[in-house]
Amino acid sequence: MNDTDHDCSRALRALADGDYAGWPGLTDTCTTAALGPAPGGDRSGDLGGSPTRYRVHAPSPGAPHGLYVYDVAERVVLVSTHGARPVRPLSGQLGEPDARLPSRMPGFKTIWLRAARGLALHLDDVAADVVDGGGEAGAAPAEVPWLYAFAPMSVDAFRGSWLAQVSLHRTRVR
Repeated sequence: MNDTDHDCSRALRALADGDYAGWPGLTDTCTTAALGPAPGGDRSGDLGGSPTRYRVHAPSPGAPHGLYVYDVAERVVLVSTHGARPVRPLSGQLGEPDARLPSRMPGFKTIWLRAARGLALHLDDVAADVVDGGGEAGAAPAEVPWLYAFAPMSVDAFRGSWLAQVSLHRTRVR
């Protein structure tokens, strides 16, 4: 493991722990080799209309459903989780967002965007307390319903990307 691998795995470990303060965004040097194997092996999903391999890494305190790590040719291109639990309120960890955009996720109203740091958090009214900890000193922050981590970009680049169009589609299985 080299220093670049260590930085990538350390940054993803911080996400898994709910500590977003030092999140630098994904880089071209962040690879699946740096993260090691995931239980359950490879799976296939859809990113922006393209079939994409992903692996689900083990549940953790900040990512109780695990981190979903998507890669293209071994380079990590997206990390997502749902029900994320930040260790501190977002306002204290990240400051003000670069932008607040409408979410296309059913039931969620706002994307709390830190494009320059490669983070998009989909929030609903209940999760709004995650931003300031509910207004009470020492209050535990609420869950972040959906968190997406990606390579840093501008707000305009995010708006023009498939990331701004993310939505859930449920298929009835008989």
